[in-house]
Amino acid sequence: ILLLENTCAWIPPVYHKLGRAGFSPSKVFLSQGQTGAADDTSFSDSDASAEKRVRKLKKSLKRIGELRTMNYIKLTTEQRQKVHGEAKVLTELQTLVGPSQDVELIRVKLQPGCPNPMPESQTWTPERAAARAKAKANERRELELKLGQGLRRGGKDVGKISVRKGDWKCEYCGEVCFSTRQKCFACKMPKS
Repeated sequence: ILLLENTCAWIPPVYHKLGRAGFSPSKVFLSQGQTGAADDTSFSDSDASAEKRVRKLKKSLKRIGELRTMNYIKLTTEQRQKVHGEAKVLTELQTLVGPSQDVELIRVKLQPGCPNPMPESQTWTPERAAARAKAKANERRELELKLGQGLRRGGKDVGKISVRKGDWKCEYCGEVCFSTRQKCFACKMPKS
């Protein structure tokens, strides 16, 4: 049992913490006829919940930073969603702390290995996926046209070759070489 000074009022032990279940010591003092005795010790529940939410968001930012430094391929879908939700966490944190604190400085402090924030993720849609697949197909088609459509060594058709971005065609013999090569593998002429 918690007994308040200068009163006969007692507070059940369950409510001894400020802000639990809507309890405020100022209510007890005011009900006993004493005003202002506990005004300096009382605080609103919204302030406490905001501080708690800020702590939770900072912890989330720290965890997102840890996930960003890990191998993205090995992350689970849930972990990837957390990483891509960093922008939402930052905007919510900015609304809670206000303009007095710089959220970017907080993020850099909590994520030492990540100098840049994660860009805001776009939601997946079938239209966006189809447009991306079409763009990739067009890019590949242009690359194959540029590199000779699979013709090798003197124009003999040996079937389609696997061409990738950065591959180059030798000006001397017409051979398609991988992007990592500096000399043609067939005639040994340097890449021009």
